[in-house]
Amino acid sequence: MNPKTARRYNLAFYGLYFFFFLGIGVLLPYLFVFLRESRGMSEPAAGVAALLAPLSVMLMQPLWGTLADLLGRPVLLIQLASLGATVVSLVMWQRISAAWYFLLVPLVYTLQSAIEPLVNAAVVHTETLTDREGEFGNKRLWGSVGFITGNLIAANATHVAGLEVVFPIFSAAMFLLALQAFLLRGVQMNPVSLQEMFRGLRRALGSPTYRWLLCFLVLWGIPFGGNSVAFGWFWTDIGGGSRGLGYIWFLAAVFEVPLYYLTVHFKQRISFRFLLLFSTTVAALRWLIYILAPQPHLLYFVQPLHAFMFVSLSVGAVYTIDQLSDPVIRSTGQALLVASVWGLGSALGNLSAGLIYGYFGPTYFYGFLIACNILGFLVLIYALSGLPTPAHTSMHSKPS
Repeated sequence: MNPKTARRYNLAFYGLYFFFFLGIGVLLPYLFVFLRESRGMSEPAAGVAALLAPLSVMLMQPLWGTLADLLGRPVLLIQLASLGATVVSLVMWQRISAAWYFLLVPLVYTLQSAIEPLVNAAVVHTETLTDREGEFGNKRLWGSVGFITGNLIAANATHVAGLEVVFPIFSAAMFLLALQAFLLRGVQMNPVSLQEMFRGLRRALGSPTYRWLLCFLVLWGIPFGGNSVAFGWFWTDIGGGSRGLGYIWFLAAVFEVPLYYLTVHFKQRISFRFLLLFSTTVAALRWLIYILAPQPHLLYFVQPLHAFMFVSLSVGAVYTIDQLSDPVIRSTGQALLVASVWGLGSALGNLSAGLIYGYFGPTYFYGFLIACNILGFLVLIYALSGLPTPAHTSMHSKPS
């Protein structure tokens, strides 16, 4: 790959992550607050909508990954998914019956959730072509910049124009993402036959390490999904305002940028085992503080923990799942990662938010999340004991 093409691809990845997470930063912190405050849904009803969303992600992610591996055209799928999310979000903007959101929320989740794993797979693929493995963080940090931008836009826009304004802003971000993807023209993976793909998938799933790692990711997805639904409720219940909700997520994303950079700077010495274990430990500490100190002004000081746990998980999981996946299922491997964390795990977390938070309150809910993280920690230790290099897993080689 010539330097000019490599620079163009890098620019494309910067923009794709930026616009994708700008949209996420605008929509997701406010979506379930919108359902409760603007559409009159009860917390259990919103929890059902929140449950259906990741279930649809879980069912559809393997299909997105399979299509990408079979066609070798991840860029085309990125554009189709982003344009679909643009249209669905514009429909959600309209004054429609609350019952429609039981369909529209899962649909927008299904479309937007397809984008990131396809971009991740394209990043890892192009890194192998340029011999620049381990620099995912350099590109992914632009997603954090986008998330910051989205938080700031949403915090002020919702304060002025109401919660509904997040939908046209999200749609604009998804449309710009589709246009940005044209810079990745020429990025193609080697298409594989269905038979080759299934053989690669059987080899991966035949490994106990792989299966236990997926179990860990499901357990991790429960706190991620549950808190994404319940935190807006929790914030308002303890006296926080809509503008403060945007600012507190902005604060979390600010710390993601230098952390992603550090993962690249120290890529030769980073242990994926440490990153994954660190992420679940920090999460349990975060939920404990929520229980012990439920004060809006104190949570501003706690929110940077989100950056530590999220960056550690995303970098550690993206490379670990790629190393343990057969090369013919590179996109499918990233799709399984998303299906585990943001699919089945988030579905269980969203359901717990609607039921445990709705009926028993935040103390029992965040106590449940702590238990999930502790169990995940134990499962991860067991899973990674099967890797051939206990102290360190290099970014530049797959385990034998």
